[in-house]
Amino acid sequence: MNSPAKGQVFARYWRTFLPGWLIPVPILAAILLGDFASSATATRVLPYFVVAIFIYMIAVQLPPLGLFRRGEITYFQIFVLSTPMALVGIVCVFIGVFIHTLRS
Repeated sequence: MNSPAKGQVFARYWRTFLPGWLIPVPILAAILLGDFASSATATRVLPYFVVAIFIYMIAVQLPPLGLFRRGEITYFQIFVLSTPMALVGIVCVFIGVFIHTLRS
């Protein structure tokens, strides 16, 4: 396996993982849509939005798995390059709490 040096892994593959890091953003949008939209709008739009989020979640996992199958990166490197998703998730939680606090 021709794995790049540790310092090069992030620089070389961060664009592949960027859509995965942003998964919490549409989830926050779905939560806010359910809370702030009218019930008629939320009832019509939210199920399709949730399905779109699931499709997005599956689609963004395919390119990193392709890198793994071709032997360009290891499973541990996939794990390390996916950790910013947790940071974005934490930021989205704080944003959601802040928006709900402003509404109250």
